[in-house]
Amino acid sequence: MACYHLHVEQIKRSEGLSSVAAAAYRSGQKLYDDYYGEEQDYTRKRGVILSEIHLPPHAPERFHDREVLWNEVEQTEKHVRAQLAHSYDIALMNEFTLEENLSIVRRFVEEQFVSRGMIVDLAVHEPEKDGIPNPHIHILIPIRPLNQDGSWGTKEKKIQVTDENGDPVFLPNGKPKLTAVSTTGWSSKETLLEIRKAWADINNELFERKGMPERIDWRSYEELGIGKIPTIHEGSAVRQMEARGIETGVHKLNELIMAANEILDKVGNMITWLKNRLRILTEAMEKVPEPTLAAFLQKYYDERNQKAETFAYGTRKAQISNLKEHASVFNYLTENRIYTPSELKERIESVSSEFDALKAKIQKLRKEMNECQKLLNFSNKFQELEPLQREYEKKIFGKKKFYEEHEQELRHYHALKRTLEQYRDENGKLPIAAWEKKLSTAKTQIKLLEEEKKALLPDLSMLQKVQAMVDEVLPPEVSDASPEPQSVSKKTSSKQSIHKNLAQKKEEAISSSKKKTKKLEKESL
Repeated sequence: MACYHLHVEQIKRSEGLSSVAAAAYRSGQKLYDDYYGEEQDYTRKRGVILSEIHLPPHAPERFHDREVLWNEVEQTEKHVRAQLAHSYDIALMNEFTLEENLSIVRRFVEEQFVSRGMIVDLAVHEPEKDGIPNPHIHILIPIRPLNQDGSWGTKEKKIQVTDENGDPVFLPNGKPKLTAVSTTGWSSKETLLEIRKAWADINNELFERKGMPERIDWRSYEELGIGKIPTIHEGSAVRQMEARGIETGVHKLNELIMAANEILDKVGNMITWLKNRLRILTEAMEKVPEPTLAAFLQKYYDERNQKAETFAYGTRKAQISNLKEHASVFNYLTENRIYTPSELKERIESVSSEFDALKAKIQKLRKEMNECQKLLNFSNKFQELEPLQREYEKKIFGKKKFYEEHEQELRHYHALKRTLEQYRDENGKLPIAAWEKKLSTAKTQIKLLEEEKKALLPDLSMLQKVQAMVDEVLPPEVSDASPEPQSVSKKTSSKQSIHKNLAQKKEEAISSSKKKTKKLEKESL
């Protein structure tokens, strides 16, 4: 039966708690705590299947590093009794698949926390001990807000106390009476109620889409007007003891409560279902959600997981692989602040333009480098042939015979002389040193640009991969990538055409290279 559990508490230094230790435990990682000067190692903790950090737009990129984030929180809070973070503990629905739970969790985090300017450290736990299902999430949020420039803001501000008439109240010493109020309202009862309601709504929406009768409600039985006795939250420890045959008072009490509420449960579920159905349908008519990359990715991986269900072997392995890849792609898009298809397209165009610009610069430098190398080769050959020309000029007897024996070298010498003449300075010298320096500089710049181009390839590859995922799940009339499915014969024909084009381009490249070689030989003559 669907169960609603959402609990929030504060991580307080006055209780001997550390936000770094809390983050390490929830993420199953090893983090060093600068404030206490000790290592918090929870790498052996089992059941942590996902941990990721969600940042609002104005948060610095360095906060994607969990150790950096929570050490900054610790260092920013100076008081020995400081309140450090809000910690949410929320039960997931066993009725949903892991992928479905992760989808609504990410949506819930973005809509209810990140949109308010909060930094969210999210962890998903699915303990496997004794086979008792207890999927749940932990959400850790710094209490201190961020300013728009990315610096840490203030948690509270002082305001003057007024009486029932609105007049200021003064202390016996004549000073105005002040009280501290939150600058964000994140800790207020109103905010907590909104978050509790939103969690119920987002789960009930999925129950509705799946055609399931289960519903959860964030309100107490008293608020719902249902005369039922609430059960006591047992937690994983009690469930594990009961599974091993150890009786507990809490479980026995819950059994009595559930027996007493059995009839009212059926009536209450039906009432809640009808109310939520009406509300969901009303909201759906008033609001059409804007498509996001997260939605496209969810659909893409849902289809892949459905396909994996048809495998004879390796279904679970394929689904886990899909989950890891989904998390990797989601983290990449989040870190790079790419949330919509239009932002993805803009980023692809931007990276492609940068890549093409680097290619153009490299081609230009290679052309300059080749020109310098050619001139240096001409100069070296000219110097090599110059003694032969001088010997020919000194000849008095046998000059004609000498020329006939060395005609090709002498003609080459004069061709080089005519070519190099235009590059001589006022003193008749060739700028050999300048050519060598220009050649060396070009080589260095090309190496640096090649490294820049290489560094762009992972981004470009990932962006194009995400675009391919989006194109795959778009309806045929929307996607321009593959307007019509190809038959097997068409695909084979297309592959043959590609190979044919590649062979043709290879022949053209070889022919062009031969032509360039002949041209250089002619120029040197």
